[in-house]
Amino acid sequence: MYTEQAVPLRTLTRAAATAGARANVWRAESLPGYLRRLSEVRFTAEWLRPYRAGVMPSPWLEDPLARLSAAGRPVLLLHGEKDMTFPAFLAVQAAAGLPQATAVVLPDAGHMAHIDDPAAWLAAVRGFLTADEA
Repeated sequence: MYTEQAVPLRTLTRAAATAGARANVWRAESLPGYLRRLSEVRFTAEWLRPYRAGVMPSPWLEDPLARLSAAGRPVLLLHGEKDMTFPAFLAVQAAAGLPQATAVVLPDAGHMAHIDDPAAWLAAVRGFLTADEA
């Protein structure tokens, strides 16, 4: 049986992040760099106690499209086509429902699109940020 004394929760959080790395990073050549970055992260598990106690606020917003629309600001939905956590078609679908949204789907990137294809990711962000200047 698991006890916090046997395995610190931060160790389990790190193990979960490491175990999920292959699902988050699409390009095999990007995986070693991502794992190296993960090894440098100071993991905690502060979120786990309120989660287990049932007092952690939900991460889900009520009607997120309405909230984003009401902000009246341009929105960039930048996504990896190979994302196995959050399918890219949902970003495209959301952009279609937001008047000031742009969806960019990077073809050879997963959930960590900025790791898989940093040049394309940065180009999309730059393009979005400078679109009003043109």
